[in-house]
Amino acid sequence: PVATEAALALAESPRPELRVAGHSYRLPRALARHHAPRWRHLGAIRQVSLPLDEMGARANLLHIEAGGRIPEHTHKGYELTLLLAGTIEDGDTRYQAGDFIWRDASHAHSPHTPDGCLCYTVQDAPVQFTKGLSRLLNGISQHLY
Repeated sequence: PVATEAALALAESPRPELRVAGHSYRLPRALARHHAPRWRHLGAIRQVSLPLDEMGARANLLHIEAGGRIPEHTHKGYELTLLLAGTIEDGDTRYQAGDFIWRDASHAHSPHTPDGCLCYTVQDAPVQFTKGLSRLLNGISQHLY
């Protein structure tokens, strides 16, 4: 098929940069309109909720600084993660930009990143923290996902 001028212009137009914690990222076109979000910040983790049309699911951009770790948790539903930049380690597996990660209630994990990362996540239910002081967040976890 022959590409229209409008489609070519869209494909060639520069995408705005997402800036967070002193880093800049080029987002995929589907997420480019979210280049200036209002981040929630807790320790090494920054998160912003994004609109999602799916009933009952929520989408987020998640930035984790180098050396950051998400406390051990499981999922009441599912979590799908697309790693947009950087690397993340989860158990014995090291994921890199472009990888998809699927987790559900059968997985307890504590992902961490040696060099920092930016992720796009979709969840259909809050996380359930399983160890340490982070379990205190379970009462408000519906506001965190």
